[in-house]
Amino acid sequence: MLDVEDERVATAAGIRVRHCDPVIHGVLFAWLDSANSRHEFEPELSRCARIISAYLLAESEPRSVNLAGRSGERSPGMMQLAFLKVPSRISVDEWFNVWRGDHTKVALDLQSTFLYRQNLVVRCLTSHDPGFSAIVEEGFPEAAMSSREAYFAAKDATELAARAAAMWESSKRFIDFADLDVLPTSEYVWSA
Repeated sequence: MLDVEDERVATAAGIRVRHCDPVIHGVLFAWLDSANSRHEFEPELSRCARIISAYLLAESEPRSVNLAGRSGERSPGMMQLAFLKVPSRISVDEWFNVWRGDHTKVALDLQSTFLYRQNLVVRCLTSHDPGFSAIVEEGFPEAAMSSREAYFAAKDATELAARAAAMWESSKRFIDFADLDVLPTSEYVWSA
C-alpha cells in the first residue's frame, strides 16, 4: 500500500499536522517475508524520496472494511496517518495500555472510520529514525476531508462538539500534541 499526500486530499489540509523535520509526504506499507528484503525496494524508493525511514511493525486491525478497488487504483475516501511518540510524562506500558486499550474503543465509537489499523513500531531499520513509537492508519469517507460533522459522524453541532471533546480528552492522555504528525493521504493498494 502506498499512502501519499496528493491533490486528491488537498481539501483535508486543515487536518495536516507537521512537526517532523523533514516533513513526511508519503508512506509505503509492504508485507515482506523478511525485513532484510527491504533492500530490494530501497534503490527504487531512493529515486522518489530524499530520505527513507524503514520500520518493523506489529499490526493490529480493530476495524477493517476493504474498499480498495482494482490493483493500483486509488481507494475511496481518505487515509489519515498519525505518527505517535511515547510522551516522556508516561511509561511505555501506560502509553500502550491507554492507546491500545480503552482509546481504541473511543476512536471507533466517535469517528466515521471504515478502517482503523494500529502499527506498533518494533524497531527502526534505517539510520534515519524520527523516533516514532507507532503509526496509526484511519480510513475516512470522502466527506470527512472537508466536514468535521462527517469526520466525527455527528448529526448536528451539539453532537459534533461532544464527540470532538471526548476524542480530545481521550487522546491527550497518551499523545503529546507538540510532537505529533498527522498526514491525510490517498491510498493506492497493489496486490501480488
